[in-house]
Amino acid sequence: VCTGLPPIEGRDGHPVKDWYADSGVFPGEIFARFVPHVEGVPGKTVDGRLLRPQTTVEHKRIRVGEGAKSSPDGLWAQASVYGEPCLGESGATVVPGIRISEDGHEVRMDIWPHRRDGSRVSAVDLKALLVEHGVDPSLVDEDHLEDGIRLAEEQASVVRDRCVARSREAKEGEDGDFELFEDRLNSCVFAGDRFGRIRPPKPPEVGLSVLGKLIPPERGVQAYQFVLKDGLRWDEEAEEIVVETYGRVEVARGRITEHGGHGVARTEHIEVWVENGLRFNDSRLSAHMDIYPQRIGGEAVEVADLVRVLEAHGVESEAILERALQSGRRAATRQWSPQEDLRVARGTLPKHGRDGRLNVALVSAVQAGERGAFGRIDFREQNSFLEVKQGELLAHLVDPTKGVAGRTVKGEVIEARDGSE
Repeated sequence: VCTGLPPIEGRDGHPVKDWYADSGVFPGEIFARFVPHVEGVPGKTVDGRLLRPQTTVEHKRIRVGEGAKSSPDGLWAQASVYGEPCLGESGATVVPGIRISEDGHEVRMDIWPHRRDGSRVSAVDLKALLVEHGVDPSLVDEDHLEDGIRLAEEQASVVRDRCVARSREAKEGEDGDFELFEDRLNSCVFAGDRFGRIRPPKPPEVGLSVLGKLIPPERGVQAYQFVLKDGLRWDEEAEEIVVETYGRVEVARGRITEHGGHGVARTEHIEVWVENGLRFNDSRLSAHMDIYPQRIGGEAVEVADLVRVLEAHGVESEAILERALQSGRRAATRQWSPQEDLRVARGTLPKHGRDGRLNVALVSAVQAGERGAFGRIDFREQNSFLEVKQGELLAHLVDPTKGVAGRTVKGEVIEARDGSE
């Protein structure tokens, strides 16, 4: 005549995926939802006693694992990283799709053809993800991203482990160098000659890890700098040394400036000067020259070249000893060594005038004393007077002479003294 009400069993809530097949999720996207649980309803017997449901509802909110987080009410799961969405016994998770190597040299990425809502993945989206992970934007290989997307679309599946960024390795630089010329000891330079170049160093390049950390090169480079002294100048435009005087080039090395760092680490200073090959004595009555077997570059030294050097220093052609130049040149070539300190120009000494004088003709006739008997001479008394005859020459006067001026090798007059009366 009456029946009781049976209890209605409750149902656990359960998660359901919310993404398209073959799609990846981006941070912030909801990729799983939770179907809410249903509480059981107690029944009642005919005599009014409650009949409780036999099952207990356990799952009342979505569970999340690595790469995901749940909403406050537990009804949906949101990706916290880019990657592959999963829904399993451990709950809603995202397997990371971006991997950065421990040494910071490369980034690998899984690329899906679609986002969770079915929209197309773009290279711009993927690059933005990499930058958010700290990857330096200049190192992202956009071509590899585009190729990965195209391949994923063609295969309609994920392309895994695609290299999308590489570090920029540090590049070693090249040391600088300097050039002079060969056989410097047996070669001479003339005014106007050019030689000596500096090859600047090629600085090393600092590398960059995918996370933007600088990677220093193993070492810096060495540079060279000329320090020019006597007889040389630097031509800024041509970047070479210009000679200003005749002689031999001398070089001294050794002074080094340490800079440190990874660019130009040290600079060696090369001192260069010309050892003058032409010298004049104090009176400029002679010029001495060093004559070498060859010029820089291997050209022969000609006598005409040496004459031009002398003339350029103001030496008069009449003072130049060309035979000395010729013999010096031949000896230098034959012996293949410099002939040093040869006299190659000679001036003329001044000739001073002679003083005037009186020559006495009777000097030889004067006796020291009076001749006595038997040829003896009495020195007690000397003849004070000599007897002369009319018209006899007593003395003659010699006039003073004029001095003849001399000349230096440069034509400067050296005054001579006239004789006095």
